[in-house]
Amino acid sequence: MAKKKSARKKRPHYGRIIVSLALIGVIIFFLAKLGLDLFYKEQNSYLVPYGDLDLKDQYQAIVFRNEMVVKTNTSGDISFLAEEERIVAKGEPVVELYNNGNVTNASKPNVESGDTPQATQSNLEYNYNVLEFDIMNLKDQIIFNIKNQTYQEIPALKRDLLLKLEMREKLEGENKFLANRTTSYTQKTVGTGTLKEGQSLVVTAPASGMLTYQLDGYEDVFTIDNIYNINYDEIDTLNIASKRVSSDHVNSGDPVFKIVDHATGYLVVLIDKEEVETYKNVSKVKVKINTEEIEGQVYDVFVSTDNAIAVIRVSEAFDQYFDQRVVGCEITRQNYQGLKLHTDSLLSYNNQNGVYVVEMDRTLRFVPVKVIGYDEDYAVVYNEQFYDATLGLVRSIKANQEVVREGAKYKEGDRIN
Repeated sequence: MAKKKSARKKRPHYGRIIVSLALIGVIIFFLAKLGLDLFYKEQNSYLVPYGDLDLKDQYQAIVFRNEMVVKTNTSGDISFLAEEERIVAKGEPVVELYNNGNVTNASKPNVESGDTPQATQSNLEYNYNVLEFDIMNLKDQIIFNIKNQTYQEIPALKRDLLLKLEMREKLEGENKFLANRTTSYTQKTVGTGTLKEGQSLVVTAPASGMLTYQLDGYEDVFTIDNIYNINYDEIDTLNIASKRVSSDHVNSGDPVFKIVDHATGYLVVLIDKEEVETYKNVSKVKVKINTEEIEGQVYDVFVSTDNAIAVIRVSEAFDQYFDQRVVGCEITRQNYQGLKLHTDSLLSYNNQNGVYVVEMDRTLRFVPVKVIGYDEDYAVVYNEQFYDATLGLVRSIKANQEVVREGAKYKEGDRIN
């Protein structure tokens, strides 16, 4: 009799079960992540680093120099005894005028026509009536906005009014440069009469300084003691170009050379009114012209019609300084150090400036900050704490804390991914 085969029990396929569970887990994870992405706002955050920020801008600066133009009352042929763009000593021979038998009193050109400095100087004179009109107009605009409760317009109007009033005070009061006995233009005339045939006249340097044979005709216009009386809105219309002294013959009344103070000069730049405080809050700046970098001092800041003006005093010579009235330069006026934020992270909450910090559970918490300095892209703020006149010591953000960008689109308590 044949034996019956016993039925074997099938073992469960644990491997397949594990794989299936893993696949289900992955699917659930991605579904959950998709749901969270749809439910929570998209993450746009970063860890706050410690860094610095330079406030720098490019300008076309007008050069105001202490300079002395030497003219001659004697006609004659001219020869140059001293090389220009070097420092000459007082009494050092510079040029020689002589009569070799060909001296004639050539007719002089009409310097009053065209775009000459004499013809354009009247356009550069500051219009005081416009200043008074602007002051009255700004006062009326402030009153108008108060009546119409458009208070958001008032801060900018108030700033402009204060700048205009400050300028009027400068003009009505004692000139700062004159008070410091600063004069920047001197003219000296040498020689008298007519040289006899074979006679010569050696003209020496009346003072020590940098020698140049280049003149632009604006030596008596862009003077330091005239700095407040210039309408800087008209500067762009000028065609300022240096011309070299005649290389063979000069007439009576012609300039023969110029001596420039090599120790001190002033750069006048037109700035935005929003930049005024960034210049008033510093005393020293760095000025870069081409590849040369020199130290500068903020000597004064004021307004001129529609522009604000910064006057930078420099005590170092630089290329182009002696033969150009306008130079391109880069001015760095501040180096701020602290925690470096993207400017779009900043927002105002309950009349306080601050940012949203990401907590451990990914919710957002408002933390106040105090800005030290900023530009279009970044702001530097105090690390960990700062002092407020009303609130006292205020706790702030720390390095490596996570902060969201575009802070204004969030509200406190929002959760990000």
